[in-house]
Amino acid sequence: MKTLLELEREVFLLKEPDPELGKTIRERFGVSDLTAKIIANRGLHTIQEIDGYLKPLLKNIPDPFAFRDMRRIVERIYRAIKDGETILVYGDYDVDGITATALLIRFFKQIGHSAVRYYIPDRFKDGYGLNRERLIGLYRLTPFQVLITVDCGITAGEAIETMAGLGVDTIVTDHHRAETGPPAALGVLDPSLKDCGFPFKNLAGVGVAFFLLIALRSHLREVGYWKSRDIPEPDLRRFLDIVSIGTIADMVPLIGINRIIARFGLTMLSNTSHPGLRSFLETLKLIGERTISPWDVSFKIAPRFNAAGRLERGDPGVSLLTIEDNAEAFSITHRLEELNRQRQEIENRTLKDAIERVESRRGFVSPFAIVQWNDTWHEGVIGIVASKLVERYGRSVALISLDGEHGKGSLRGTPGNNIFEALQACSPWLVSYGGHPMAGGLRIHRKNLEAFSKSFSDSLQRQRNGIPPKKEWRIDAMIGAEGIPDEFFSELAMLEPFGLGNPAPLLGLREFQIQSPSLLQGKHIRFTLKQGDNKALQAIAFNAAEAWEKLKNVSTIIGVPGINHWNGRAIPQMNIKKFLVDHLDL
Repeated sequence: MKTLLELEREVFLLKEPDPELGKTIRERFGVSDLTAKIIANRGLHTIQEIDGYLKPLLKNIPDPFAFRDMRRIVERIYRAIKDGETILVYGDYDVDGITATALLIRFFKQIGHSAVRYYIPDRFKDGYGLNRERLIGLYRLTPFQVLITVDCGITAGEAIETMAGLGVDTIVTDHHRAETGPPAALGVLDPSLKDCGFPFKNLAGVGVAFFLLIALRSHLREVGYWKSRDIPEPDLRRFLDIVSIGTIADMVPLIGINRIIARFGLTMLSNTSHPGLRSFLETLKLIGERTISPWDVSFKIAPRFNAAGRLERGDPGVSLLTIEDNAEAFSITHRLEELNRQRQEIENRTLKDAIERVESRRGFVSPFAIVQWNDTWHEGVIGIVASKLVERYGRSVALISLDGEHGKGSLRGTPGNNIFEALQACSPWLVSYGGHPMAGGLRIHRKNLEAFSKSFSDSLQRQRNGIPPKKEWRIDAMIGAEGIPDEFFSELAMLEPFGLGNPAPLLGLREFQIQSPSLLQGKHIRFTLKQGDNKALQAIAFNAAEAWEKLKNVSTIIGVPGINHWNGRAIPQMNIKKFLVDHLDL
């Protein structure tokens, strides 16, 4: 990395790929110099890795039986199916848990096992993960013999022991890290465990559940299940629409298996035949001429599924993904829309209040961390607000909703920090905690807030060797008067889908003319961008009204290239992220 410019809270870095690797990519795959440079910047070192990146194939996913406990797990599930035992699927109230739950329910129904139920916990009454008392109540209401957790369970040792005492075999499928070792369940599938046996560590919870179904289908084939029941094997590719939603929404890196899931899943999602999901997507105007993007999932689809779990219960999301009735699907979609509207209002109030607290230096603010708490905050939205504060201030954030002497918190991290490790260091001040490197949750006593805040900041400071975080702009290439080659925009599809771990290309532009600028809705700037003899390129800068007066003095533009789909047309466009008056040091 070459430092081009360093400001107080931002640093602009230019990626410097191996020129020989770029040349090899250009010649081997027939792409432009710019595309070859961007591919070389992806951290891929061999032709085999690059070929896998450009041509993600379902046949390249690992054997699900690489999971240490997989054989024992599928044999137990088969016995439950054969003997007509009741299976309870216990999920989580976020999109990952909702989609994972729906995935298993749809599979069991499709193979003819009707003795299956599910439970999505109530965020406010049950809390996160397996609730021991709730499980006992569910068992007494209607006994079940097998419990399958999805996107939770790795820290639920006590609840699992209680279920074992009632004769229930528990199967844990999760992707979170445990404070201690795995629980004493019948079997555990969690790629974050060091000795799990699975080679890919970044699956979402729904991804783990998907691999369980691949293995279960294989086992059912081995024992002749399909022939004995005279039913076809489920085509698991048709389940990838759901898997892609949960994977993208949970912000796991879109690399390796996740990239394969997202690439094929988004194609399936754009053409889904499932009545509930199709009705939902039509309402959002996402069924059309283009493939649904990760951005659509993150900012249109996921918030609506999450809204139910944040404000009430996550059950409507599972229902939408499992029902076959169009009228019911429309009703659920309408309900999710209303809940999402309420969520946005609560979120906006909370964000405004949190920003005011930070700016007035209430709570705890350091160069490494922001910790804020309030008795009036809705615990269902503090995770979203924490993410927005990270983006605004470039520091890890913990927001805590207090109720009496207790509080529940959501945490979001920055690159270079590990939230889970920071929570481990703060464990003396916490009632409980969990999470992964970029996000986490906690429970805390009010009296420990100050001590936790300092401990949290100190831990993050040690992780960064005392160097405060800055927002990093990692630029793939600087473009001068030669402009962006026309073929580059048609090559972008080879690099998609973009997301965490596989970010959209970031380009720096110099020697340009800004033509016909206009201010839209008082906050967005639209203009055409001309470089050298190249055709003018459409450009837009969202929420950039403060830059309007300095446009004539801008020397460098940082932006993301893309395609704007509008009225049946596909138009190359730059999404401008930063205007700079300062010249980048080249």
